[in-house]
Amino acid sequence: TAKTPSCDDLALLVGEHVDARLSHYGLELGLRNARKHIDWYAAHLPQELRKSPMRRAIMTGTDARLVLAMVGDLFSHSIGTQVRTAA
Repeated sequence: TAKTPSCDDLALLVGEHVDARLSHYGLELGLRNARKHIDWYAAHLPQELRKSPMRRAIMTGTDARLVLAMVGDLFSHSIGTQVRTAA
């Protein structure tokens, strides 16, 4: 049985994943490509974070480094909340 990651682990994983996409594809294409992955990760956050202005800013932002910083902030805000696992 797979263990549900802690919010700290999830925040680190998402940040590293997004950074790797930016490094591999470049800032513009990497950001567009990373958005779908960010959205998949965010689907496991509590509803108030999934519908937050920060998540909307991440999904529409054009400055890749700012988006990466916001990703860290969004997932660090999830600390202390229950991360949902896929059914």
